[in-house]
Amino acid sequence: MMSKMKKWIACLVAALLVFQAVPAFMEDGEYVSNVMVGSLAGFRDLMEIISEGGSYMLTGETITLTTNEDYTPDWTVENTEVATVESGASASHSAVIKAVDFGETKVTAVDGNQTAVYTLTVVNPDEYTTEAEGTEDTEGSEDGELPEDGENPEDGELTEIGEKTQMVIVVNGGTIVNSYTGEEQLFNEYTAASSNEAFDAEKVVLNRDITIAATECGYYMMNLTTEDFSYADETVSAIFIIEDGYMKINPAKVLVQVEDKAKEAGQDDPELTAVVTGLIGEDTIEYLLIRDEGEEPGSYEIRAEGEELQGNYRIQFQNGMLTIQKAVNRGVTITSSLVKGEPVYEGTEVTLTAHPVGFEDVEFTVQWQYSTDMENWTDVEEGGNGLTYTYVLDKTTVKYKWRVIVSEVTE
Repeated sequence: MMSKMKKWIACLVAALLVFQAVPAFMEDGEYVSNVMVGSLAGFRDLMEIISEGGSYMLTGETITLTTNEDYTPDWTVENTEVATVESGASASHSAVIKAVDFGETKVTAVDGNQTAVYTLTVVNPDEYTTEAEGTEDTEGSEDGELPEDGENPEDGELTEIGEKTQMVIVVNGGTIVNSYTGEEQLFNEYTAASSNEAFDAEKVVLNRDITIAATECGYYMMNLTTEDFSYADETVSAIFIIEDGYMKINPAKVLVQVEDKAKEAGQDDPELTAVVTGLIGEDTIEYLLIRDEGEEPGSYEIRAEGEELQGNYRIQFQNGMLTIQKAVNRGVTITSSLVKGEPVYEGTEVTLTAHPVGFEDVEFTVQWQYSTDMENWTDVEEGGNGLTYTYVLDKTTVKYKWRVIVSEVTE
């Protein structure tokens, strides 16, 4: 039986070959692989193998199944009289499945609590036929047998089956990674190729609209199948091998920048604020502003706290500082050019001078004011912003009471 190994054909209903598994962010904050429901995490069904005979023929004695490096499943074969695990019986990234005898078995990959099962059929090429009646002889072979080792046709090579020739066409769904924009995004790209020289890409016919349309973050598979494609050449029996494509929409980036604040010891905290950039439209996010405890002079961190992932946004928080300064005893006195006890007359010029205390090391402003009832005060508009103010006594100004407001300039 082993002497016929070179002539065996391993038929896979669904085989997994090496492909990078990219994690997809879901709304619940967990990461899963970009696979269909029911398949093993970290795998992608790179080949959904269908031909006119119901399976895709792989020549040779072994098949290699490979997973992404993030996953290390245990590989087992149900019926070891048909096939065995040549390597990778323990946790590994690859397993070589070796044909032993004709028949059908199942290959199982287990990773934690996730399992994927694939059917493997080893058939005798002398007895295997497609829907076309029999196979025509090919050069270098007899009675429809495959050529000897080293002469087997490669995938994509044109072989004759009945009155038609057979061509393997590999369709690769496109992949694109975008960021959330708040608008619907569309994607429908794919490529088709074959190693056969007679292949004409313009004859590949798309049988349905494969456009993906999505707005929210996540992975969106194209869900390509062999039924989506056909080949516009009646002389060719096309075998389509499908690698599904996808569109991924990443969360948009938002920055929450906490603003620095300052106060004097003993004063109430100023309102804590932050500047948010990156939100789209009327979208909102949630966060709290909290500062370290303490009232002594010094610096205290103001933190923005919230979920890093909120809906369609990935949030970056940048903290600020609250500076508590030592309390300063400040005040201001006013002197007048009038001499106490001396008479004054209408038309006399009077100069008032402000003497601020505690403002020596800071920038400040001055505003002179007057009142007739000590309750309602009016700013002096012209010349009322200096440390001195001069006015003329008359029947009106003689009734004025004067004061000056000195304020520190803050940013």
